[in-house]
Amino acid sequence: MRKPLRRTGSVQNIGLIWLLFSFFFQVSGLPFVYAQNKEGENTASQIEQKRRDTILYGTEEEIAALIPVLQKENVTYLDTELIRIGETTKNVKILTALFSFFSEANKKGLEKKALEIIDNFYDEKKETVIQALTYLGVRKEQNALESIKKVAESEETSLVSAAIKALGSIGSESEEKEKLGRYLREYYETKASEKEEIKNQIIQALGVLQDKSSASFISEIAKNNDERPVRRIQALGALQALQVQETLPAILEALRSADPNVRAAAVGALGPFSGPEVDQAILDAFRDSFYKTRIGAARAAGERKLTVAIPFLKFRIENDAVAAVKEAAIKALGAIESPEAWEVLSQICFSKKYSDPLRIGAAEELIRIDADRYAEPLIKALEEARKDKQKNLFNGFARVLGNAKTQAVKPLALQFLTSSDVIEKNYGLQMVANNRFTDLADTVRSLTDEKNGALALRARETLKKLEE
Repeated sequence: MRKPLRRTGSVQNIGLIWLLFSFFFQVSGLPFVYAQNKEGENTASQIEQKRRDTILYGTEEEIAALIPVLQKENVTYLDTELIRIGETTKNVKILTALFSFFSEANKKGLEKKALEIIDNFYDEKKETVIQALTYLGVRKEQNALESIKKVAESEETSLVSAAIKALGSIGSESEEKEKLGRYLREYYETKASEKEEIKNQIIQALGVLQDKSSASFISEIAKNNDERPVRRIQALGALQALQVQETLPAILEALRSADPNVRAAAVGALGPFSGPEVDQAILDAFRDSFYKTRIGAARAAGERKLTVAIPFLKFRIENDAVAAVKEAAIKALGAIESPEAWEVLSQICFSKKYSDPLRIGAAEELIRIDADRYAEPLIKALEEARKDKQKNLFNGFARVLGNAKTQAVKPLALQFLTSSDVIEKNYGLQMVANNRFTDLADTVRSLTDEKNGALALRARETLKKLEE
């Protein structure tokens, strides 16, 4: 009689694979849910319910761990539950995570709670107060100005710094902008005399506030060679934000600083200004030996759409020893948006003599500028990269095309959706969602089978977007 085949090893291998699969989803932050019935219950619904139950009944660690996941996915369907728990809880971990989430997404709903914390800041944990101040600043809550000033009068440096930052943000949309600017300048000269961090924060806040009456005050700091370089850099950033023509001499003066970081900041501050002396200063900055100054020159050229800088930018891309300078030059060419700049970007994108990062960067700018025009040649370049087995270049071009909004990528979207490669399928889904290719809905639906794991969840999300 034949002995039955032993299947122990196979079972063990399957079990090991299942455990590794589960572990991957846990460490990657992706949702992982077991299919629990033969009818194929909607996994996305299970995830939503599980998350809702966590908010309603979970521990502080469970809720605090869930919030960054929601933040990463930019989830909105749980906002009501989150606001409710934010209004009632006193748990520091939960409140801190909630304010961080709502600040990043600029969500309304926690203003009342934040004001309550600010009004009682002596009795609250420092990290909660800082997050509440940040949230009120993001929301530009006008009713919070006087309460925040009280925090600014405290002796805790980190709280004062956060309060001043919030005052600048809120004040940028206040009818009392000049009054608030005067308050900050007086604070700088009287209460912040020995507090370097707070002085720097005040200068930065004045820039965000955009109070034109503070222009001369900031200019004096920017051009003063006896000031600390860090403070001069903050002042130059504030002048860039103010965009007051009368401050230009102070910026040009800072260009002669012996400190390379100050020179770099001064070049960056030239962007909003006009005139032949400004153009020449930017071109001269391309010759500076300090790489940050060359980066500043590229950014200023892009901001001013300075066509005369195109040859300088092309030279930097082809010859600079610093990758960050090359990257800034490519972005500047994209910002200039002239036929001459497009031609340089096309040469870089479609020529094999340039490095992969430069070609991908140029592709990003071209697709952003005119996706309808450049999608097809980029698809050809993508296929060439596949043929030449240039994996990094292929993936970079695929990512760029995944973000393209044009009908020209529909054939590629279908090709990717039916590919055996999971990454390509994801890019295909991205193209379908971005361009609302509703006629590819059936192909997307074929990917919603539970056996596709996280891809199935992404496919269902894509279908939802097509139905919106």
